[in-house]
Amino acid sequence: MKRVLIVVVLLAAVAMGAVGVREITRTPARDPLRLAVSPQIMSALVYVAAEKGFFQDEGLDVTLDTYPFGKDALAKVLNGEDDVATVAETPVMWSVLKGAHPTIFAAIEASDRDVSVVARTDAGVRMPADLAGKRIGMVPGTNHEYFLDLFLGVNKIAPASVTIVPVTMADGADALASGRIDALSSWVTARARLRAAIPDQIVIFPNDGIYLELWTLTARPEFLKARPETARRLLRALIAAERYTAAHRADAIAIVAPHIGLDTAAVERIWDDFGFNVSLDQSVVANLEGEARHEIKNRPGAAGPDFFKNISADALTAVDPGRVTIILP
Repeated sequence: MKRVLIVVVLLAAVAMGAVGVREITRTPARDPLRLAVSPQIMSALVYVAAEKGFFQDEGLDVTLDTYPFGKDALAKVLNGEDDVATVAETPVMWSVLKGAHPTIFAAIEASDRDVSVVARTDAGVRMPADLAGKRIGMVPGTNHEYFLDLFLGVNKIAPASVTIVPVTMADGADALASGRIDALSSWVTARARLRAAIPDQIVIFPNDGIYLELWTLTARPEFLKARPETARRLLRALIAAERYTAAHRADAIAIVAPHIGLDTAAVERIWDDFGFNVSLDQSVVANLEGEARHEIKNRPGAAGPDFFKNISADALTAVDPGRVTIILP
């Protein structure tokens, strides 16, 4: 009887030990993150990080919610449906002017080659000055609005001499291909489609330093305050994607191409026009302030916001301080 009792006790101890082992080795819960992303080449590091498992490596359970433009992604973050948006700085500026409180905590791409003006030669446009009197398509509320104003100014074209036609990302290229507009403030994927559709009927006027586009990570300040480690994990994953992209160019292109609706050959041609790196520098506040001055110039007595309140270097400084060169008050 004693022998049986000893066996029972031993079996119970083994069972309890096994339970303890299972408790110790149980996979920890991942940190959930809803990332609002626009399917454009500027979001390349997000797609590489997702495909190569860099989010998982950082303990993140990332859901990618896709929206046509960065401004749509930002709207979802501001209303609490998503946590972080990939978005150009212009929609951030607009939202601040309207009283919202978005916070940029990094940029993941910078380029002066994404936005440009594409025009139809059969509409009589062969040089920028020919745009006077023409219909120019533009997506309102995006960085294209700011770029187009700069482009017209640099080329001494009176804004009143052109007709601005609102378009969307979905129909902008088709509007130019069909002749509904004469020119388009264009993004890179639209240019690729136009080169394929009407290659002998278009002329492209490049940006050439007129405007440096920044593709940012933007969140509500409440998110950054409540979940600082989540923000740091996101940045570490995207830095890993940056390094992978630099070392494995062809593979990165193959990953990104289907997400942005282009074939690999088309992405190959434009890839080097974009700078995929995680950083936070002075161009962020310079762009925000310049764009705000443009928007409020016709509002007598209006003062520009203090955009330093909408920029946070805390997360990136904690991850890699060498990537932060912005001078904050």
